[in-house]
Amino acid sequence: FLAQGGVDTQVLLQELGTIHLGESKEHRKPIQDTDIEAYLEQEHTETIIDILEDSRHKIVNDTNSLFREDMNEYWREIRNNLSTAMQERFPHLNASHIHLNKDSFDPSRIMN
Repeated sequence: FLAQGGVDTQVLLQELGTIHLGESKEHRKPIQDTDIEAYLEQEHTETIIDILEDSRHKIVNDTNSLFREDMNEYWREIRNNLSTAMQERFPHLNASHIHLNKDSFDPSRIMN
């Protein structure tokens, strides 16, 4: 076909013969079949793991947030009770000068 079109096939074959394509073993590697079922199973498993991990993070964050809110409410209660008790016990003190801070609060020192 090429020869009929005016191409010198002998020259072409000589030029193609000089091209080095590497070791012949490289060209004989079989193409692995794609295992669609295993791929889908792996994607399914990874999706479930991602959903569980996201849910776990949400639960931890929600729990921490609720704990902080509960702790702050508990602290407000203690501060108000202490302020009221101090004003009743020491009416001559100005309670506005007393600075109660939850960071320095030690609940083990409270007497019932």
